[in-house]
Amino acid sequence: MNNEILLRLMIMRNGKVYEAYLDERLSFRENFDYLQQLIGEDLSSAIVYDPNKKLFLDENVPLKEYRISFFMLLELFV
Repeated sequence: MNNEILLRLMIMRNGKVYEAYLDERLSFRENFDYLQQLIGEDLSSAIVYDPNKKLFLDENVPLKEYRISFFMLLELFV
């Protein structure tokens, strides 16, 4: 699939780290709806933080608009 991006997601509450391919055509919110079914974590209220750029990302914007680099770490505040 051409529209996937591999990301490392750290849930700050418990320190768990997940590596997942997300669809860059979808928003974080839409990707998280699928991801939470697979990992069993409630991500419905997750806030995404980019520690490299030191800013919070809008969960409703398609990932391709962020130009996220391959396999970068994002922190999730749930």
